Amino acid sequence: MLKKIKGIVHFFLLVAILVFVYRLSTSSHPSSPLVSFEKRYHQNVDLEAKIEKYLGTQISHDTMYSYIPAYSHIYLEKGTAKEFAVTLSLRNIDMENSIKILEVFYFDTKGKLLRKYFPEGRVLGPLETTEIFIKSEDLVGGSGANFSILFQMPKNTLAPIFESVMISNVGGSFSFSSRGVIYSAKKL
Repeated sequence: MLKKIKGIVHFFLLVAILVFVYRLSTSSHPSSPLVSFEKRYHQNVDLEAKIEKYLGTQISHDTMYSYIPAYSHIYLEKGTAKEFAVTLSLRNIDMENSIKILEVFYFDTKGKLLRKYFPEGRVLGPLETTEIFIKSEDLVGGSGANFSILFQMPKNTLAPIFESVMISNVGGSFSFSSRGVIYSAKKL
């Protein structure tokens, strides 16, 4: 009798696990590349005014904005800093359409603009990737460094992936990444 009860409990437990795994696999996760673009961006109707005020750049209504955390160093125990090289990867994942990078801004921990990249713009063709590299000796960004990207893309284009990858080989190997968040001034 006890064996029969154990068997029934195991059966229901197995069914519960299978249902949980199925629901997890069919739910849309925001970082999944299979999720529609509408679920991967955030609308901000004041975006144009905010960008003009903070970056001093006027943008058109179809310009998108992305924020990507980066870390030129992080603090370990006892407050010692660990330096990281940072690679910002800008990836056009669409197989048919190009996207246009209008400009990339690099800020430090206090929000001070340090550098601008691609001031003339940069077109990324289908499945093309470009990078920006910050050396590990370049510590001006600090532990709260970040990139801001202004870009445009045609309607019905897959949302690009903007990601920073931090790597350090000093005193042991460490690496981690941060994925960008995309904002739009218009409803797509």
